[in-house]
Parts: sequence; structure tokens; C-alpha cells
Amino acid sequence: MTDPKARLFVAVEVPARVRDGIEPATEPLRRRQPEARWVEPSAFHLTLAFVGWVDDEGARAVEKACAEAAGSVGPFELALSGRAGTFGSGVLWAGVGDSAELDRLAGAVRQAMADRDLLVETRPFHGHLTLARAGRGARIRPGLAQGYEGPQLSWRVDRLALMRSRLRRAGAHYSVEAAWPLGEDGTAAGAGD
Repeated sequence: MTDPKARLFVAVEVPARVRDGIEPATEPLRRRQPEARWVEPSAFHLTLAFVGWVDDEGARAVEKACAEAAGSVGPFELALSGRAGTFGSGVLWAGVGDSAELDRLAGAVRQAMADRDLLVETRPFHGHLTLARAGRGARIRPGLAQGYEGPQLSWRVDRLALMRSRLRRAGAHYSVEAAWPLGEDGTAAGAGD
């Protein structure tokens, strides 16, 4: 990493065909609340652990934690639930189906971080894809989540990604810093792999 600090999180990526399936389901909701900050489909992901700002040394510790966690869980199938919900009144999300493997992977990531004295959020894990944020002082409209009729597409989760968030006026931009195959020895693949 070249910047003195990077804003990082650990995630499961969502393949393009699944992201493309979600977009049409959000169109009616976008029309009902156009002022919300809608997440671009290319940015859909499932956050397992938000790390926050770290320097190079912290980033290396996060990478070691990711390698350890990725090796502890093998590849698995995951599916969208077709339902949506809200966190408080500010975030609209699309759900994923129950998955013991996803829960185990999130737990392994958080434990590996804690073992290295890295601070991660302590809220219980709830697998989801953020669809929209209401913005400062605004609210997601009541009933918006109930209007979501999303697909129940599935995909194979076969790697763990360390993501970088770059904050911009138009919204955050995410990029993969490194990725680790699930169930393997912990050797990271490059961001372009």
C-alpha cells in the first residue's frame, strides 16, 4: 500500500450475474425514494468485518488474519433470500439466505482479527448487501423494504477479499487489495486474479 493509511474491510464478493439480477428489483424502489444514495450494482458485496483506517503495519496484520480465516472454511454455495430490510431508518439492504458457512467465515475473520489485537465491530454478523443509504437527517421511507421483490440467485463463494474503500463525493469506491482462496494454505491472489 502506498498511502500512509487505508480504509479497509473484509468481504465476500458478489459475481456480476448476481449483481445484474438485483438491479431491476431496485428500480421501483429507486423511483419511490430517488433522493436516497443508491449503491451502484458494481459495488455490491457482503462485509464480514469492517476494519477502518490502518497503516502499513496494520494492513499486514489484517492480511495475515484474512489468510488464516480463509484457510479455515472451504468453498460454499450462497443465495440471495429475495427479501430486504432496514438497519434503523437509514440503511436499506437485500438479504442472503441462512448459511452456516458464511456465519463461520465471518466468525473466523473476526476471531483472527481479535487474535492480532485488531479492532473490528462487535455487532452480531448479519449477512446483507447494502442497497441504499438515506443520507444525513433523512430516513428510508416506511414500507420501502417490503416493496423489494428480489431474485433468489445463488453463487459459489470460493475466496475472501480484502477491500479498500476510497471516500469520494459521489460515494465510496471499492477495490480489491488482495484475495485468498477458501480452504487453502493462505496464499493471497492478486487483486486482478
